[in-house]
Amino acid sequence: MPRPGGEVGPWLRRLSDAAVAADRAGIDALVIRRSDTVGSRRNDAVGPAALEPTGVLAALAPRTTGIGLIAEASPASHEPYHLARELATLDLMSGGRAGVLLDPRPDTVERAAGPETPEAHRRTAERRCSQEYRRAEEYLGVLAGLWDSFDDDAFVHDRASGVYFRTDGMHRLDHDGPHYQVAGPLNIARPPQGHPVTLAAWNTPADAPGAPDYHVTDRPVPSRTPRIAPLSVAPEPSGETVERVRRLLHEERPAGLLIDLPGGPAALELFVGQTLPMLREHRLVSGPSRGARTLRRRLGLDRPADRSVRRTA
Repeated sequence: MPRPGGEVGPWLRRLSDAAVAADRAGIDALVIRRSDTVGSRRNDAVGPAALEPTGVLAALAPRTTGIGLIAEASPASHEPYHLARELATLDLMSGGRAGVLLDPRPDTVERAAGPETPEAHRRTAERRCSQEYRRAEEYLGVLAGLWDSFDDDAFVHDRASGVYFRTDGMHRLDHDGPHYQVAGPLNIARPPQGHPVTLAAWNTPADAPGAPDYHVTDRPVPSRTPRIAPLSVAPEPSGETVERVRRLLHEERPAGLLIDLPGGPAALELFVGQTLPMLREHRLVSGPSRGARTLRRRLGLDRPADRSVRRTA
């Protein structure tokens, strides 16, 4: 969705109304991308706003009850400690509905100094992307480690004894890797989900520290990590949209779809009100999920155990 043009207030109110409609319709999660709040060529909105996705989603949390709130982020623009704290805060504010789509790819790949042939430029771009992916894999591990800074029952808030938290329930990370050095601990309670749901826009090793819950990739690849397939569609109901969704689900069998809707809050409202019912009529999309209080439970994902449980297992 395009960023707000001019004043933020009216845009945020419209987005909030659209998010409520999506929540009532039973959509699993709403993803706010970096381009949604910074602007890009795919939209013509103009204005001073450059909002942080986690901040936008925090504003939506009080008005919604079941829909997941997923922020896109990049290791290039967020230190892992700061993002881990932002997402833990969002998870606490939303009652366990936070998630992150981590995309390490830069918006543009700059040329190296000096002239390059097209082939040399391609190799330079591939090398930089490979480096960004390795950095992002380490980043995921750091996020997971920071969310485990405190055991689930570490904070006791005992006024009589003056004990705020149990010191044996706090854990330093002391991560010293090739790209990040993070001591920790994170100065916030463990998120309700243990770890907010993580999606990676590249293929990661399933046994890597902090391996994501899902891959978001254009093409199926051999992996034990479930895949979510991105799909850009017009928000208006059409037979073409139905056929594209049907073909993608039947031929590639992803675990889910990430629907990209250029057009702002109005496009989301149109999709929820008209296109989603059509997809459900053709039995391509399941009905609303009821009773799941957290995004992990809604998606059928296990809650990661804290460090004390893992030590005794």
